[in-house]
Amino acid sequence: MPSQKLWTPADEISTTFVKSKFVNRARKIYVALNDILRENGVSYEASEPNFVHPSEELLQRHYAHILNLSFTESMIKEFFEKGVVLKAYRGPGIVSAIVYATGITSPSRCEPWQVRAIFSKDDLEEALAEGRAVENVLHRTRKKEESEEEARRWWAYIRTKFKSKDI
Repeated sequence: MPSQKLWTPADEISTTFVKSKFVNRARKIYVALNDILRENGVSYEASEPNFVHPSEELLQRHYAHILNLSFTESMIKEFFEKGVVLKAYRGPGIVSAIVYATGITSPSRCEPWQVRAIFSKDDLEEALAEGRAVENVLHRTRKKEESEEEARRWWAYIRTKFKSKDI
């Protein structure tokens, strides 16, 4: 892990969600994510992981920006049938801290200590070139505005002490 922080905490508190479709590995993924956040001095509170079966309508809204891709329908069906493990995080600069801790969707270009480098081997560019969904170990947002939109969308599926008015 680098000796200096690569992210800058914001003063403003925000809420974000992290989702994993790998139900059997979600606990290890979230433990690793929490460890990286703590090791980097990130102040946050988090819900317990929640196993949920989102509605097909919610998944279609969530993936509206890629509905035209050939693999999206099968990906939505998989999430709908198998469920996802959802976790909420809240704290100052939490969105950028989670981006930093998880790395980009192509694990070969991540730092070796980032979550995607640890738990994934599939590459986004390769998957898109092959016309399939990437075997992504988790989903998170890159920007606070995206995070707020997702929080409103997924709020009904999370059990947490945070209040929906906090987003």
